[in-house]
Amino acid sequence: MELSDSEIIGGILPNFAAFVLFCLLIIFFARTGRMAKMFGWNKNDKNP
Repeated sequence: MELSDSEIIGGILPNFAAFVLFCLLIIFFARTGRMAKMFGWNKNDKNP
């Protein structure tokens, strides 16, 4: 194997699964952190 040979490590499915997990983590922390307060996504707010 030479340095010029290129390979996709892991294939499509593991990379896609990691990408989906990464996106879900971003959404989770966005909805529970300060961004939730900025966008008005807090469940604790009684006033609409």
